[in-house]
Amino acid sequence: MANLKFYNPSTNMLRAYMVNFNDQSLRENDTCFGEYLETRQLSFDNICSVLKKLLTIEDLSKMEVYTQLMQTNVSVMRVDSVRYEINLSQTEINAEDVLKPDMDELVLVPNASLLEMPLPNPLILAQMPHIHESLDPRDNKCRHVGSIVKVENSSVIFEYSNIDLMNLHKKWNIIFRSPRIPFRLMYHALDLLMVCRTERNYLFAIPNLTNRLHKSDCFEEFSLINTQIATNSEQLQAVKQIVNGPNSLAPYIVFGPPGTGKTTTIVEAILQLCLLRPESHIIVTAGSNSACDTVALKICELIENNVRFADQKTKVVLRVFSRQRYEQGLDNVDPLVVKYSNCVNFFRAFKNLNLKRYRIIVTTLCLVGLLALKDTNVQFTHVFIDEAAASTEPETLLGIVGIKNAACHIILSGDHKQLGPFIGSQRASSLGFGQSLLERLMLSKWYQLDASGNYDRTLQTRLRRNYRSHPEIVGLFNKLYYNDELMALAPPMKVNMAAKWKKLANATFPILFHNIYGKTCYKVNSKSRYNQQEAQVLSWYVRILLGRGIGGGLRVKQQDIGVITPYLAQCELIKQIFKERGLFDVDVGTVHRYQGREKPIIVVSLVSSYTCASFVTNPRLLNVILSRAMSLLIMIGNPVSLGASKDFQYIINKCELHQNVLGKMIDNKTSLQG
Repeated sequence: MANLKFYNPSTNMLRAYMVNFNDQSLRENDTCFGEYLETRQLSFDNICSVLKKLLTIEDLSKMEVYTQLMQTNVSVMRVDSVRYEINLSQTEINAEDVLKPDMDELVLVPNASLLEMPLPNPLILAQMPHIHESLDPRDNKCRHVGSIVKVENSSVIFEYSNIDLMNLHKKWNIIFRSPRIPFRLMYHALDLLMVCRTERNYLFAIPNLTNRLHKSDCFEEFSLINTQIATNSEQLQAVKQIVNGPNSLAPYIVFGPPGTGKTTTIVEAILQLCLLRPESHIIVTAGSNSACDTVALKICELIENNVRFADQKTKVVLRVFSRQRYEQGLDNVDPLVVKYSNCVNFFRAFKNLNLKRYRIIVTTLCLVGLLALKDTNVQFTHVFIDEAAASTEPETLLGIVGIKNAACHIILSGDHKQLGPFIGSQRASSLGFGQSLLERLMLSKWYQLDASGNYDRTLQTRLRRNYRSHPEIVGLFNKLYYNDELMALAPPMKVNMAAKWKKLANATFPILFHNIYGKTCYKVNSKSRYNQQEAQVLSWYVRILLGRGIGGGLRVKQQDIGVITPYLAQCELIKQIFKERGLFDVDVGTVHRYQGREKPIIVVSLVSSYTCASFVTNPRLLNVILSRAMSLLIMIGNPVSLGASKDFQYIINKCELHQNVLGKMIDNKTSLQG
């Protein structure tokens, strides 16, 4: 990464930062962005400058959070030969919510350094590398940079192996910072895009696209690996189009609403390319490690079990992990994925990998961005970007710019009606930074449906058949978010688990809303919320399900239950309650963590009670919550607060219509009788 610039903020952006990025400051000396403020539309001409400005707003906002953790007059304690510990004085934010072990850095700043060069104004500039960091370690002005390895609310442990800190009795000033690798890679991608007109054209579906809307292509026939796809016309269409070559003038999109087999579809296409196109070299990528692991596991399972790959197993796929991910531990990664990774027995870095040997490389967008910095001499033919709606456009560009060549196809898969990218800066979000490339394209005229509901099949496939959930569960999110275009086709034996559960007054509608009027509390030094009463009610449901079963002689295992809540603090509270009761295998997670996953039974704690519930009532977040359950969905929350959302009002009304509402106000407590 020595050739990756630091991209220090410009003087103009620092001035804008000082006035909270108001419109006037962003327009200053930037006619292009001034026009964008009026139109809010990206174009061939403005995409690079606009996205770079929005990226900078997000970057500076994130750096500002790190500055709030700065410490003064701190003692350093030795843990062992290379590790040291500092205690933190109280700050307005929780260090655990900000600092990332094995990634972030800590800078020990001696007073002598500050006397010569005081902290800058604005303070975020202290996040940049400083000339005193390159001094001889014995110089009393030298700033020592350590790697953070463990973070707790009141202490931080870091590694520093360059010298022995002999003066442990002296006091230090502490700067925490991120190396900002993802941001720097995105700036670099935008720089490359600026000088590459061909790739910019590719990102804007231009009017001279050949419209083949009503043309029936004569596709090359092939033998399916997953034969179930044969009965799904949309999945089969997508696989055939990708294998035979989608439109070369714009990205191909596989739009996959919940439970419609998006991952199954792209995995089939990837493996068919390997079998039918000997020249193919494929990158499969996503913004998160979990999304990459999901796709990699399905690829590895099919390779292991299909005779057509018997002679080339070790040369088909390589799951590439970063060093940081390896050092954090791969205990939660399926052993089969690890078997096909760069972490078998020991870690192998990109520079030590012969990428030409492998047909499929699976890794995160950030690592693809690093790959683009290196001269690998590998010409990739296809890039599959999964969960593309959950990444910002600059992040998605890491999988395109510097990787795509004239013969390379880009395939985006995801659902822009579910959770989008997480944006830390409200200002950047309000200016459109949260819109993904996939969403921008799907909203453009070239990807929209015509008056008859048709679309250009050389540009996209829209999956419609849900095989995950009970028809009534599908009915909720289908009505609210998909214009009733989805078809519920899950086998009854798979989704009728709750058909005889006595807690449901109407078992044909396996959705239950439990009224609870608990108190919303905030975790100390954090914006995250929790609700003790809801956690207790949720625990009660879980114990009832595990203890009594779900009727008809059906037992419930801990692994059958998923617990979802929008707030990390509520996750921690519920996990603690479960731990005390020996429930270690009930999976508890935030909505973001559950995107793309499923469980037979989902129990939801919505937390917000008599407080602003805008986060909880976000339609995309609610869409994920509703679409994770296969057989039974239990929602626990305050109907008064949630009822302010028309979507929640619809859900509660449906439950009332089917008499599946429990919980009453009795002396300010929720009854659990019955």
